[in-house]
Amino acid sequence: MLGTLSPAGNTTKQYLKIRLGYPIHTDRPTFEADVMEWCKEREIRMYECSLQLPNTRVIGWLSYMPNTVNREKWCRATQELYQMVNKSERNEEIQVGLAWKALNGQWNIQQKQKVYAFHVESSIDQATCIKKFLRLVAQNKKYPLGVRFRLCDEYSQYMKETSRIKYTYMRDKHKTLCKEMRQVETETIINLDRKIGDTKLTLRDIVLSIRDKTDTRRVFNLIDQKYNNPTTYVAQ
Repeated sequence: MLGTLSPAGNTTKQYLKIRLGYPIHTDRPTFEADVMEWCKEREIRMYECSLQLPNTRVIGWLSYMPNTVNREKWCRATQELYQMVNKSERNEEIQVGLAWKALNGQWNIQQKQKVYAFHVESSIDQATCIKKFLRLVAQNKKYPLGVRFRLCDEYSQYMKETSRIKYTYMRDKHKTLCKEMRQVETETIINLDRKIGDTKLTLRDIVLSIRDKTDTRRVFNLIDQKYNNPTTYVAQ
């Protein structure tokens, strides 16, 4: 079943959302891998939607956040933080998704030179409250998983000049950070988020709390499981 077909900006490109249906007896684990491999052989780019809801929208992109973040864990941590902050509204849950893709408005740039970032997707009816919540979280530096971010609006040809300047500034800062960030990998970690003894701290908390003795800044921006290897962890 095809979803809504809509043009992207002022270009001739158009994008589809395709919903695949298959028998219940189909082997689901291998089915998804087989479909992706089939598309890859034919140079068809197909990605699973970051949020499995019928009516969604992108509310912005996250500057400073690298692509090594565990998307599922970040989304769960964000949803749990929302419920903790809004204790009087515990019955109300939010759903967010993350998709790593090129920033909007880069039409005449080669694919490898484009700036990429995580885009936050939410249901249409929750978009306003989630956008407000994420900006409040960033302002108070209560980052999910401890990973620094700033929610930025997507580029639009109808932006005001001041918004366009702000967008360009944040895009360039994000590009520089992703380029200059160094990382190390390790396979010695068993459980990154297990509580240590009688404390409330985890190994993730300890690593992210390490600070430089000269300027007291955090040494590590993040530590997380590698997206394509569950036995390897990446610290940036």
